[in-house]
Amino acid sequence: MAQNMGGGNNSPVPVQVLQGQPGSVPASSLFGLPGITQWSEQRENLDGTVTTLAQGSQVDAIFASNFKQTDVVMQWQMEVTIAQTYTAGGGAFTLSPMYPFSFLGPFGLNFQNQFDTINANNGWDAALLQITRPAKWGVLQQVMDQNPAVNAYSTQTNQSTATNYTSASTSVKFTMDLMPGILFNMYYDLEEDGRLYSHKATPIKAWVSPQLMSGTNRIVTPRVRYNQGFSTSADTAPVTAAGGAPTFSGTSTLGFRRKAVYQPAGPNDTPPVFNWQYSRDFRRFSLAGVSSIDIPIPQIGQILTLLLRCWDPTLNSNVGGPIPIANFKEIDLIYGSGLFKYQDTAQRMQDRYLRQHNILLPDGVVGWDMAITDDGLITNAMALNTLTTSGCIVHIDFTGTQSATAYCIMNIEALRYVSVS
Repeated sequence: MAQNMGGGNNSPVPVQVLQGQPGSVPASSLFGLPGITQWSEQRENLDGTVTTLAQGSQVDAIFASNFKQTDVVMQWQMEVTIAQTYTAGGGAFTLSPMYPFSFLGPFGLNFQNQFDTINANNGWDAALLQITRPAKWGVLQQVMDQNPAVNAYSTQTNQSTATNYTSASTSVKFTMDLMPGILFNMYYDLEEDGRLYSHKATPIKAWVSPQLMSGTNRIVTPRVRYNQGFSTSADTAPVTAAGGAPTFSGTSTLGFRRKAVYQPAGPNDTPPVFNWQYSRDFRRFSLAGVSSIDIPIPQIGQILTLLLRCWDPTLNSNVGGPIPIANFKEIDLIYGSGLFKYQDTAQRMQDRYLRQHNILLPDGVVGWDMAITDDGLITNAMALNTLTTSGCIVHIDFTGTQSATAYCIMNIEALRYVSVS
């Protein structure tokens, strides 16, 4: 393509010659070309942030600065290392079903003190969406770096995490994705009203949307709150304690890295920026005393994934636990005047997700990935568009009446319209 852009005589020229010539080639047409786009994965400003954790209360991480204000960033990762010391004191510790990710309480990634592209209820809920949409997609599906394929006779030690952590482990590690955008194999750029217009009817492969970090006013910062070391409720801490005089002490070290493109020379090699902002969000809904419920979908935009984590605090002698998948008789995703997007039983919902991802979701989690085609591509073509459809609800029929304190967390992956000036 670039060979015909050299001037009036169409003589071939190196693509680099065109890099800094605004107006000579279409905007963004040189992005991604070898010798033009310089990719990098590097540490972030906040790498190595240490926080002392508390036994009986939540603690906020205090960051010394914001993320770097340079380059074009596609994704961040947050590496969590917990140094923990649990002493039973004659009591007994039990790992939460959300361990170890529930060391993290509410956390997010904020832009300009206005918009959260990541807004997670806790580390476990964030992990559920990360299982569905990992930062690195071009590998065999796996769960939070826990189950890599290995050589049976000689293999490296997994430096990212492990599958045998207990309350006696001295160090616990896992990595969370902080995704400000998503790479679509087939992206349709809708207008503000949620409709597709004829001049954009051809899909493109695109990041939606890269973060242009250059500028002294570009403020992007994580927000991290840690849960208490242990509790009597399995949804408020990584560990529950019973009896005795148990104690906990620990610290957390956060490592941050970014995948970025070094600062472009101009509009020719700058990736296109779209008005649709990628987000991961959540809402909490009560299931108190119901055997059947319609849950409205609160997000406005293009819904890519819905995962509902359903929890009953009265299970396991009031420690709490996930509502078993066998207790879901029917799970439907409905829009408009009673139109089914999905009409499922627990088995059919599970079967679809298993064939999409080769993964079984944790117990108590139901939902749909609407961004994966049958041949494994990522697209917004099948998203649930709440701008052009009304009455978008999740309908659940349980096999029995839920407890007075049962609830669900709706985790939402979506594209939300924002004005790009």
